[in-house]
Amino acid sequence: MVSQHLVKRITGEGRVAVAEVLLLTPAIAHMIRENKVHQMPSVIQTAAREGMQSLDQCLKTLVKTRRISQEEAMKRAIEKQAFMQSVPDAKGVPAGVRM
Repeated sequence: MVSQHLVKRITGEGRVAVAEVLLLTPAIAHMIRENKVHQMPSVIQTAAREGMQSLDQCLKTLVKTRRISQEEAMKRAIEKQAFMQSVPDAKGVPAGVRM
């Protein structure tokens, strides 16, 4: 399953795709069967070698490669507090972004 958002480029010209990728692994299938979907974000974070990525991981990469601004990333981050701490130049929450 792929979830995609389009985010303004740091240059202001056009947009860049931000994607979350979830693959059906035995662990994910088990979580779905057992109704433990709240545990899926931790599996996504640790399964990068298998091709999974969270929305926040993708946002972080795009900020580090200077394709999107930190402010745009913060508007769409799921775990805002953790995201703020994981981006090296994060100094605070931009105006208008609720935690």
